[in-house]
Amino acid sequence: MKALIRIFLALLLLPVFTNAQEVEEGIINIGKDEKAGFIATSRNDRDLVFNALASKLNDQGLTNYTIKKKFYTSKEVIIPEISPNKIDLFFKVAKVKNRTKIYFVVSKGYDNYVTSASEPAMAIGIVNFLKQIDGIVVHTEEVRKKEEEMKAANAKVEAEKERVRMAEEEKNRKAKELEDLKNKKVESE
Repeated sequence: MKALIRIFLALLLLPVFTNAQEVEEGIINIGKDEKAGFIATSRNDRDLVFNALASKLNDQGLTNYTIKKKFYTSKEVIIPEISPNKIDLFFKVAKVKNRTKIYFVVSKGYDNYVTSASEPAMAIGIVNFLKQIDGIVVHTEEVRKKEEEMKAANAKVEAEKERVRMAEEEKNRKAKELEDLKNKKVESE
């Protein structure tokens, strides 16, 4: 019995582990410049990942970006999950082979890029921030699927209402025909 429970739990958690997001530190090319940053890898679709990241940043109050060298850029912003101080943020979401990659660079000032060696607390905040993106994607997809199921269920209800309405009309028509037939029989006698 315990073995069955373990197998069931393993199967239940399998989707969580197969979609787990990897985050690593690395060098990121922004135009011709190389910057220290973080790279998150996801198996989800690029647009879903981008929308989840944009939603998460929007929840943090970050709504204005400029695009420079194919990177979204925001200067002097505060993202409490990463740092209580102002930071400069550069990010890009790209499809690489069968994966989606988030290139995420955080700077505390001119050429002062965050790494795990220079700012360990901020690096942990960045990694945790990026690891949440796949969870947002999964949640968003679950909501979208439930909305589609609700739309299909509503369509079935409407179709059933129409079928009931047509059956009611047929019943009323037959009742009138029966009443007419009874009245006709009485008149002929």
